[in-house]
Amino acid sequence: MIDQENWTFCQYNSMELKAFISIAGEPSEQDQVNFLYNVTVTDYDNKEIFQFCYPKLQLAVAEINKKYSHWTFNNLMVNSSDSSDDGGCGSCSAH
Repeated sequence: MIDQENWTFCQYNSMELKAFISIAGEPSEQDQVNFLYNVTVTDYDNKEIFQFCYPKLQLAVAEINKKYSHWTFNNLMVNSSDSSDDGGCGSCSAH
């Protein structure tokens, strides 16, 4: 299950899609940044299907678990033998 400790490196996967939480920011009226937490669903080519934005991490965690916890849980910090490139810190796919 995705929680407030593992959300940066865990996701849910279906046969064609993956769901994960990402962080974003928007300017505030006081010239600061408001952090936002996005529940994002993409295909395996990383094409965004849709995204929902939440002002608090705990809301994003609750929503991703409510909608996608029936999909396969994937910890990207652990090497997966099911796929050659799921992304994440250990894969160097972002570099």
